[in-house]
Amino acid sequence: MMVYGQDSAAKFLHGWVENLTHIVLVTGRSSYEKCGAATFLSPHLLGKRVTHLTTVGENARKEDVEDKLAQLSGEVDAFIAVGGGTVIDTAKLLRGFSGLPFVAVPTTAGTGAEATRFAVYYDHGKKCSADDVRYLPADQILIPEFCESASAYQKASCAFDAYAQAVE
Repeated sequence: MMVYGQDSAAKFLHGWVENLTHIVLVTGRSSYEKCGAATFLSPHLLGKRVTHLTTVGENARKEDVEDKLAQLSGEVDAFIAVGGGTVIDTAKLLRGFSGLPFVAVPTTAGTGAEATRFAVYYDHGKKCSADDVRYLPADQILIPEFCESASAYQKASCAFDAYAQAVE
């Protein structure tokens, strides 16, 4: 299901997390707070056990995903990925290893990571692309305001990415 806008997302998230006890939140290093997603999500995560994993570097890396899986303890119910393509691809790989559902909340526009079954990652420096139906997020939440805090460089990169994918 794709949910658009903060009001719809708030209602949707309330139901999505209602019966969950342990959520893994995957974010970038600073975009989660900077874009307003932290403020938006915090009321929905109250009373839940939340393991917050942040991505490292510019791209998802297999060794980071394996390390993040090793950090998880106890029963995990689901993942929430809030960020750009790297964050969402990291969550896709985590889901691929665990089979748990996840919701993607993009903070950039152009990668389309929230809507595909493909994950791009690096395995010891070698770029890889994986295609698996398990990588498709269970749900997507699109809140345009979360993209506004991106830097001019990020916005230009996203625009070029969208253009390149349209040409493909």
